[in-house]
Amino acid sequence: MAVKEFTHLFCLDDKKSYSAEIKNRFSDSSRYNVIVSSSPSEIINSVKSSQAKKCFKVAVIPLPDKPDKRSAAESFAMSLLSESPDINIILMTHGDRPANLPFPFYSSVPANNNSIHRIHNSVKRLISEVALDSRRKRVRISSIVLAMTTLFSLGALYLAWYLSVARY
Repeated sequence: MAVKEFTHLFCLDDKKSYSAEIKNRFSDSSRYNVIVSSSPSEIINSVKSSQAKKCFKVAVIPLPDKPDKRSAAESFAMSLLSESPDINIILMTHGDRPANLPFPFYSSVPANNNSIHRIHNSVKRLISEVALDSRRKRVRISSIVLAMTTLFSLGALYLAWYLSVARY
C-alpha cells in the first residue's frame, strides 16, 4: 500500500483574512495544492475536479457563531461530503468545540493568531495517522505470512522425520 503523498487543501475564506498565511504555510507545491476561495461553489467545483484516488483532501471551513450563517456552513460541509466522502473537514470555530453537528469533522481549530499553525499540525497529524495505519496493515500481513511459512516449515520437518523413523 502506497502512502498518500499529495494533499489538496480547500479553504473557504469569506473575509480573505488568512488566505495569504495559509498559502505561505503550505507553500511546497510538490506536496500541497492549496485552493483558497471566498465562494462555496468554487470550492465544490474544485473538489469535483480533483477526484484523484491517491491524495488527501482536507477542507478548512469557518464555522460562524450566528445560527443563520451556521446552517449555511453546515449545508456547505454536507455538500462537500456528498461530493467527496473521503474529504476531511477542519473547522475554524469562534469559541468552544462544536457539538451536535450533522456531519463528521476531523478537528476543530479556534480562530485566533495560532490557527494557521494548528491547521498545519492537524494536516500533518492526519497524514501521519494514515501512514501509520498503512504501516500497521503491512506489518500485520507480513506477520501472518511469516507465521504461515513457519508452520509449513515445521510441518515439512515433522513429515520428513516421521517418514525417516517409519522406514526403520
